Amino acid sequence: MANSNDRAPRWSARRRAQFLEELAVCGNVGQAAAACGLSSDALYRRRHREPDFARDWDGALAAAMERLPHRLMEAAQAQFDPDAAGLRDQFPKVTTREALEISKILAARIAGAATGDADRAPPNREDVEAARKAVAERLDRLAEEMREEMLAQGWNEADGVLIPPGWGRIGKPGEAG
Repeated sequence: MANSNDRAPRWSARRRAQFLEELAVCGNVGQAAAACGLSSDALYRRRHREPDFARDWDGALAAAMERLPHRLMEAAQAQFDPDAAGLRDQFPKVTTREALEISKILAARIAGAATGDADRAPPNREDVEAARKAVAERLDRLAEEMREEMLAQGWNEADGVLIPPGWGRIGKPGEAG
């Protein structure tokens, strides 16, 4: 028979506060539950039974969601800004398309905040174009840095194509190779 000390700790005001703090930071119920050693299923049942807990849960999620557009923009910038290369490991990889979508969402929220309608404001075309241009410029700088780094590592370049060290160039169709 298992010792009662081997069981997961019981629910307490401290564990409730710990879960809500984690949830406000990460915005992910499963991740917050795991960080506190709790079952997300049990937490969902408790949420259903306790209206005050459900209200505080919603508040924690709202706090996490408030920061989300800014965190997404940070992730996009870290991915494409050569000056932010040291931050890349802190965020998931963001594609160019995702970075542009993130910039549109953030621009719409900023524009909407000025009118009091942050969730419905259309993106400002000039802001979106400026963001696209900035991302494209950063991508160009990053590509050039990567090219220079690869050449320094012994890669060759022929007709704008980088060739890994030890690889030969394949002739064009019709050429003797």
